[in-house]
Amino acid sequence: MPELMQRFGCSQRNALRIVGMSCSTYLYESKRRDEAALKLRIKEITQTRVHYGYRRVHVLLRREGYRDNVKRIYRLYREQGLSLRLKRPKRNKTAQWRQPVTDRRNGARDVRRNGASFWLLNRAPEGLRNGVILPLWRGWV
Repeated sequence: MPELMQRFGCSQRNALRIVGMSCSTYLYESKRRDEAALKLRIKEITQTRVHYGYRRVHVLLRREGYRDNVKRIYRLYREQGLSLRLKRPKRNKTAQWRQPVTDRRNGARDVRRNGASFWLLNRAPEGLRNGVILPLWRGWV
């Protein structure tokens, strides 16, 4: 910016107007705090309490006097690679050995290529069973 001011002989505001930038954007200074102490404390909490997630860590930090948002705690938690191990549900092993229950539906069972089963039903509408043809209503055309 000083180069433009010297080159055109204008004020800072006019130089910024030439570039198309607002004064507040040019003069903005970030007020971001150092997060090293907070990162260290999060790491200590998660090492001593393995089953605590970021929400529980946030509660403990609040009790200790930290006034940081839960979104900041989550960001720092993820940046350090801290995440809870996802527990997979235990499957009922005996259910795998059971035989499939025969269904009383009037149809045949079939299996797709991907292994999913489905039923082919052999059912005719009541009107066709009695030999009466019912008019088909298509709704608004």
